[in-house]
Amino acid sequence: MWFNYHCHSNYCDGSEPLESYVLSAINKEFKAIGFSSHAPLWFENAWNMPIAKLDDYFAEIEALKKKYASQIEIYKSLEIDFLEGKDVWLQSFQSDQLDYNILSVHFLKSNSGELIEIDGPTDTFLTQLATNWNNDQDLFIRSYFRAFEVMAVPSTQTIIGHFDKIKMHRNADGTQVIDTDSAVYKEASEVALQAIAQSGAFLEINTRGMYKKQLEHPYPSPELLKRAFELNIPLVLNSDAHHPNELDACFETTATFLTGLGINKLKVLTKNKWVDALVTINGLEPIDEH
Repeated sequence: MWFNYHCHSNYCDGSEPLESYVLSAINKEFKAIGFSSHAPLWFENAWNMPIAKLDDYFAEIEALKKKYASQIEIYKSLEIDFLEGKDVWLQSFQSDQLDYNILSVHFLKSNSGELIEIDGPTDTFLTQLATNWNNDQDLFIRSYFRAFEVMAVPSTQTIIGHFDKIKMHRNADGTQVIDTDSAVYKEASEVALQAIAQSGAFLEINTRGMYKKQLEHPYPSPELLKRAFELNIPLVLNSDAHHPNELDACFETTATFLTGLGINKLKVLTKNKWVDALVTINGLEPIDEH
């Protein structure tokens, strides 16, 4: 059986209504699905849910939980943008209404204090890197991983989203924009992982870069995943689905990859409790559901 706690519907930048994902998950014999629309922001952008839709989003998920209770477990969440210095905004969505939350970095503060999108098209990213970080990769890398370090406050209901997503950006010749082998990258990512390990938060294994960006590995990359496992950071497998067909995208490939790294245990949320699950190519097998 599979589980997926990172799904986007047409409440934000996903393609289909919530129920379409539920029906797809049932068809794929999922044990559980969690919805995590992009939480509202105080400014408009292309992917976050408008705040006017938030109550409807919560209410519809509750209705679906009841409707399909005998067939699948459904959980309610938001993917919340971590924005340094906006703690009050962040905390406003970390409420009892959520079964868990996903914290992700899509924006960074520039030296001037402006919020800069870093998750869009690579051409835009290159422009932002030049304009706001003077093409100083080391400065950018430190800023990026510092956000993860700062967001890692004590929590057992938080999933850290797509940790090293900046590796997705490619130059015209296909080479990576960001040098993930640099000493600064390794040092900054290690500090961030140490902070996550101390916080008790979970780290997401996100397959979206594999099926959308043709990356060989999920986020995080093998070296970072092995280090997270060494640090006993709980790991959760998600596809970051924006369409019902993507719910289990690259899960079998990733399961094989994980066992090759010696990672044979992940966390799953089932019966309202996070438990360990064994990794197999056919799914995740909860070890203890009692």
